[in-house]
Amino acid sequence: TTEIYTLSLHDALPISIQNNMIRLGIDAAGNSITGGFSIIGIRDIQGAGTSAMNYYFNSVYIGGTGVVSTVSNTFGLNSSVTNPRIFKDNIFWNARSNASGAGKNYAITVGGTTPNPAGLTTNRNDLFATGTGGFVGLFNAVDDPALSDWQTATGQDANSISADPLFVNPTGSAATVDLHIQAGSPAIGAATPITTTAAAPLTGITNDFDADNRNPV
Repeated sequence: TTEIYTLSLHDALPISIQNNMIRLGIDAAGNSITGGFSIIGIRDIQGAGTSAMNYYFNSVYIGGTGVVSTVSNTFGLNSSVTNPRIFKDNIFWNARSNASGAGKNYAITVGGTTPNPAGLTTNRNDLFATGTGGFVGLFNAVDDPALSDWQTATGQDANSISADPLFVNPTGSAATVDLHIQAGSPAIGAATPITTTAAAPLTGITNDFDADNRNPV
């Protein structure tokens, strides 16, 4: 199976991954990539260490319609680790839609087998899946079609939403694709400020990828 990733990370050192905008499943001309590829926006892989890694304010869109998918699954975020992780204020939208085949399209998956896995915090995200074969999450090898199913299975994301974030143009060409959110987006004000703590050694995340100011609340 051919795999397509944008970010593939191993836990070597404590690090924060923030403010990325990722679009996959659509080619540079704005056309759907219909092959049954394994597509992952952010891949978080277990390394040799136990370093904490934090993911904040990342926007991921996985697109494409009419997909001929035999067994390959796709993910906005695929984290298979058991190490400490924080996922906050992210938008993971998997809009990929199958025309045939058994492949599934998930917004998110994380490691763990019981609710509230040790070291995991995930909240204030927009976890959204649309299209044929779409699921909000995959946890402990069980599909979670809706946000409520994901919340029950993981014990997490109590304040998260599952709604169209109103990206400006997620399906555009390489020249026009735009994952900023429009006025009226349900994601506005749905996040939480990120400030400096021992677990998040940052000076605060007050703007986005293009230095546009974020909502201070």
